Amino acid sequence: KNEIPELCPEIGQLTELVHLALSKNLLTFLPETLSNCILLQKLQLNTNKLSFLPQDITQLTALKVLDLRDNGFTAIAPQLGRLSCITELRLDGNALRTPPGYVCDLETKAVLRFLDRLDVACYTDELDLTNLTVPKEKILMSKAKNKRQKDKFKTIPEVEVIMRDFIFPHGMWTGMGPLRREKLKSLNLAGNAISMLYGPELSGERKSCTVPWGMAGGKAPDDGWELDPLSSLTRLELQHNRLKELPPEAQYLTSLTYVDLNSNKLAALDGPQIEPLTNLTHLDLGGNKALARLPLEMGLYEKLV
Repeated sequence: KNEIPELCPEIGQLTELVHLALSKNLLTFLPETLSNCILLQKLQLNTNKLSFLPQDITQLTALKVLDLRDNGFTAIAPQLGRLSCITELRLDGNALRTPPGYVCDLETKAVLRFLDRLDVACYTDELDLTNLTVPKEKILMSKAKNKRQKDKFKTIPEVEVIMRDFIFPHGMWTGMGPLRREKLKSLNLAGNAISMLYGPELSGERKSCTVPWGMAGGKAPDDGWELDPLSSLTRLELQHNRLKELPPEAQYLTSLTYVDLNSNKLAALDGPQIEPLTNLTHLDLGGNKALARLPLEMGLYEKLV
């Protein structure tokens, strides 16, 4: 513990460095020149005051251990997912929203996979988060040492999905534009044990929030944001979850052409709620055993195949 407030740019001259321990200091940022330490394998930054990472940290392709515990991060920028070389990513002790807690509880590979998919979505306008909030069976079974533990790991938790956790990772690096909701065309949340969708996050109705896009010097914004509507969303995949109903705000997703709700727990669909979705060409409601009848308003779906 040296209470170092700032790391000098000359650190980038240590090109043979493989281990850098800066724990328990007062660092609020890291110099961009750190990316020159391309042989760095272990970077310990726990117990500082960091809230963002330098953009070029993705050049540390030899990095295996990254310790960010007990800092001021509210989000980890998606570009970190490009560093698939990392085998140990420690995020405890941060008030993280992105990745959400139930993703951070998974193993490092799953967290990096989540971040990588967010990163890809920034360039493709297609966000694929299939099977991310629930660990893969092989991950669970690798942790289970006996039958009792295996039975325990078979229990999948209920998950309340807050869209901002997925679509609004704030704290982006300077120069890396955030994934804007109004441009998102495809959202895949299949296989995540989702029991509820939070309506206001779908519709973007949070007028009291502020816009955090202006970030001077690469600093992460405050906790406020304004949600743009999902006005361009044409494809929504929610199959193999635990949804019992759709929120009323689903009626605002009028650009939807493809919706998959197969294998959920839907018992009914509200007619007036889904009536505006007249652009639908594909709607899959199979596997919802409690769904006894369809609303008359679906007769307005002239494009439905």
